[in-house]
Amino acid sequence: MPITNTSTTNSFINITDTTWYAAIVQNGTCVADTSLSSVVIVYPKPVTSFTTTNVCDNSTMSFVNTTTLSSGFVQLYNWNFGDGNTSINLSPVHLYADTGNYTVNLVGISNFGCTDTFNLMVRVYPLPRINFITSGPKSFCFGDSVMIKNDSTINTTLLWSTGSTLDSITVDSAAYYALTITDTITGCMNKDSIQVIVFALPTANAGIDSNISLGSWIYLDGSGGITYDWWPNTVSDTTLSNPTVSPTTDTQYILTVSDLNGCMDKDTVMIYVKEDYNLTIPTLITPNGDGFNDFWMIKNINLYPENEVIIFNRDGQKIFGMTGYDNSWEGKYNGNLVTDGTYYFVLKFTDTGKVLKGAITVLRNK
Repeated sequence: MPITNTSTTNSFINITDTTWYAAIVQNGTCVADTSLSSVVIVYPKPVTSFTTTNVCDNSTMSFVNTTTLSSGFVQLYNWNFGDGNTSINLSPVHLYADTGNYTVNLVGISNFGCTDTFNLMVRVYPLPRINFITSGPKSFCFGDSVMIKNDSTINTTLLWSTGSTLDSITVDSAAYYALTITDTITGCMNKDSIQVIVFALPTANAGIDSNISLGSWIYLDGSGGITYDWWPNTVSDTTLSNPTVSPTTDTQYILTVSDLNGCMDKDTVMIYVKEDYNLTIPTLITPNGDGFNDFWMIKNINLYPENEVIIFNRDGQKIFGMTGYDNSWEGKYNGNLVTDGTYYFVLKFTDTGKVLKGAITVLRNK
């Protein structure tokens, strides 16, 4: 193909194929002469490219080299992953340390030194976040429960190890509860678990049911805990395992025990009270004003208020009488101390008809 250039030099650009050139020289009217041919060899340029797929965090990204070259071969590939890391492998894999967008650059160099560059932006998606929120402690006593949920459920689907797909689960058993969460936009999946600990309850034992006489006392025999609490609080000390009680009627006592974990259990015991007139009736008083044994004190008489007391001298003369005796007789008759000697009493219980009789010795000078 003739070229219109008539200067002594010529420059060629954008030559796409190997081409031979010759110069035709003519001086004046002389016959033109043609120079020897010169060849310009054009080597093919590689067409550099690759494909890949965006990945989720903590997953390696695979790069598939799709570079082409019409002749010759590509002798070197230089990869720049956009995070400061490089590779010279044909189709490398790479693990990004963080999420985000990265521009990957591939330079292909042929055996003739021809080069081509290809850039592609890739993305590493974040995993959906798992951050468990509980309605209470993750360690609790048997019989309690806790609700577990993830703090973020936007654009996600959930699958718990219990099989539930709800936003939250309520559990009452000891186990590791796993959650698999999937981002519905990116397809990225994350998984984590939370441990729930359930403490066994202590076993409270309030003792065996017992019978006592009205006016008597008895030890309660509790066990099974580290701390104790009795109800009703009429026991001698509600925090003891074995307090004393002296009920006036049949009474059920409730024992609550706690262990080191604060777990509690309850048990009950019945104390049955028998009205068997368990009285202590003194046979001697010494009304001399020394403050000791000056009155006829019948122990537990206050528990049987429906009573009547009559005291006689040895001649059968009534010297004292009282309904609802209150332990106030101090050996007097008509306001004066009786003479030393033996006297006789009759103690009647008007509600039941029971009668007790006996003797009292009065010694003023004792």
